[in-house]
Amino acid sequence: CHEFECKLCGGPDCLEGSACFQENCLDTSPADNKFDTIAECEAVPCTKYTCDRDEFECKECGGTGCEVSTDPNSCYQQFCENISEGSLYDELAACVADGCSEYTCDLTVFECKECGGAGCEASTDPNSCFQRFCENINSIPGGELYPSLGVCRNDADTNGCTPKYACISDQCILCGQPGCEFGSACFNENCLETGGFPNLNACNSECSSFVCDDYECKQCGSPECSEDEASDPNSCFAKFCADGSTGPSYPTLESCKRDGCEKIVCESETTQMCYECKSDYIESLEGPDGVHYCDDKITYDNIGSCQTVCSPPVARKDPHLYLPHGGRADFRGADNVTFAML
Repeated sequence: CHEFECKLCGGPDCLEGSACFQENCLDTSPADNKFDTIAECEAVPCTKYTCDRDEFECKECGGTGCEVSTDPNSCYQQFCENISEGSLYDELAACVADGCSEYTCDLTVFECKECGGAGCEASTDPNSCFQRFCENINSIPGGELYPSLGVCRNDADTNGCTPKYACISDQCILCGQPGCEFGSACFNENCLETGGFPNLNACNSECSSFVCDDYECKQCGSPECSEDEASDPNSCFAKFCADGSTGPSYPTLESCKRDGCEKIVCESETTQMCYECKSDYIESLEGPDGVHYCDDKITYDNIGSCQTVCSPPVARKDPHLYLPHGGRADFRGADNVTFAML
């Protein structure tokens, strides 16, 4: 048995004078490695299987993918001749059952994949799934390989291999997406070191801030309250979102509205109708000094309360009817008839 293969002493694969012959076929060679028949040799068995831990695949020593080689970095030398981790197996099934396959979380798409399998094929590309998350998994904070797909998907320490969210400038961003790509400072700080948020709701509850600016709830960092305008002291962001700013903030849009930010006002001078204070029409009525129209007016939490005051029901003269929601009508009577209006 030479190089994990049964060979005939003196045959073409083990010629007299060769290393194979000298090591195994002389009278001084170990007796337990010489056999009278090929059947006895194969019964040992001579063929062995190993786990190629560079590719996470079980291979036959001397077979395809693990050919006989003197290269110290080859599969044959590392995992057959000089195996330091794992075992040699008499059968392929025994190697597979012992867990040669490893699974990893591909953090670019947050998907569990088999190292060397579909979507994470063996590769020397430093940006490949295989190199990033299999070969060099120890370079990633908290990174590890898993014995099965299920263990990978349900790792309690990382909340499983599921999408994570990062809180950036009071906004939630999906880890791995533009603005927080894998390998960026954003990803490393917010998706790996802190673990990120397991879902959008959890992120929003801790991250997002809503503020009340000119009778409208706005999210810090959104286009309506952009950090790009932080240098303007009168901007939404500078007044309510920047470090050191004053005024309440809210974790959700609903909580901001519940606190009575978005008010209703009666525009009594011209239209005698109710409008939201944030409406374009009311915004157009601001004075030259920038004072909001609603600032010195009585405001209401809902349209019904405003309409009751702004457009009260009235009957005048013959009579003309002014209805509570802005409607108007005339009364058609009849000769010599008395009507009672309730």
